Amino acid sequence: MENLEKYDLNDSFAFLISRTHSAMNRRLLKNFKDNNHPLSSEQYTVMLHLWDKDKRCQRELCCATGKDKPGITRIIDKLEQLGYVERIDDSIDRRMKLVQLTETGRALEEKSNELALKTLKEFLEDVECKDFDLVKSVLRKVIEKFEVLE
Repeated sequence: MENLEKYDLNDSFAFLISRTHSAMNRRLLKNFKDNNHPLSSEQYTVMLHLWDKDKRCQRELCCATGKDKPGITRIIDKLEQLGYVERIDDSIDRRMKLVQLTETGRALEEKSNELALKTLKEFLEDVECKDFDLVKSVLRKVIEKFEVLE
């Protein structure tokens, strides 16, 4: 990328992504609250990964969600208190605990995803598919480059 010295940092990827992420989380939380849905946006993110693949260790959930260990522990503790997940012993390594969905947690999937899709549609209603595809492509390239460096 050329002419970075003239680049407005308020238009940086990090700033724009952070603002977009915050706005989407606020709207998702509003849609959850308006529908008396019990999850927060952070909890939804963890549950989404467990619905995709149940019985994950906390380290996997950290990597999948981008949360640090204390953050993921806090979210899992709350989900466990609410009865949506439970920690179980790993059958291969008994020192390790896995996070597993409960039936109550599994039952939240359909409504949660319905409200998340509604939120996404609200955000993208004025965005053309080709523009959305381009943004996704660019972001994937940036992510791939920096995930290799970590």
